Amino acid sequence: MEIFLKLLLSHLVTDFILQPTSWVKHKFENKGKSIFLYFHGLITGLFILLVFWDLSIWPVALFIALTHTLIDWIKLQFSDNSKAFFIDQFAHLIILAACTLYLNDFAFYPEYFKLEGNEIKILTAYIFITLPAGVLIGKLTEKWKNDAVPSLKNAGQWIGIMERLLVLTLVLLQQYTAIGFIIAAKSILRTATSREEKQFAQSEYILIGTLLSFAIAIFTGIILQGTLSL
Repeated sequence: MEIFLKLLLSHLVTDFILQPTSWVKHKFENKGKSIFLYFHGLITGLFILLVFWDLSIWPVALFIALTHTLIDWIKLQFSDNSKAFFIDQFAHLIILAACTLYLNDFAFYPEYFKLEGNEIKILTAYIFITLPAGVLIGKLTEKWKNDAVPSLKNAGQWIGIMERLLVLTLVLLQQYTAIGFIIAAKSILRTATSREEKQFAQSEYILIGTLLSFAIAIFTGIILQGTLSL
């Protein structure tokens, strides 16, 4: 489990945090000719070596880097971006699971570089609910995006990240009442600012995103609580 979480942590960081939107756009525009397709694959492999701190697993890092690049190239051939995203992520998880089975017999890096199981779980959970969860919510609500009123650039994304970080922390502290107050306050704010038909559409769009955001953070927290110390 710990090995898979380290691979998953590497994937979340390299695929969502270390990969700028400009790279993603360049890849979709140029497909296999994009230098960022291969540069991203290289970063994926190098980051795995960094997380495990053991050069002896370079064949696994190389395998993941190559398959990651191949899977991303296949994704670029699809016109349905949302469907391709979910297929792409599922394929990456299959590769990580296979590599976990292979790595189970390895003895890894020195103790002073080692993160304990609970630390890896907590770090992975917090990384997941930032940009990865935001991208997931964006894909799930993409079909309603055109009905929404334009807002400050990236404001919704950063609000979502902050609220998920806060909610996950409150779940771990078992402060569920505070979560209820946050949901109520945000709902009141959106209702108060909705006047015209277009604004109602915007409110419904934001409400769907908010509920998904809170649900992901809460369920991530519940799953994390249930697995800590296991």
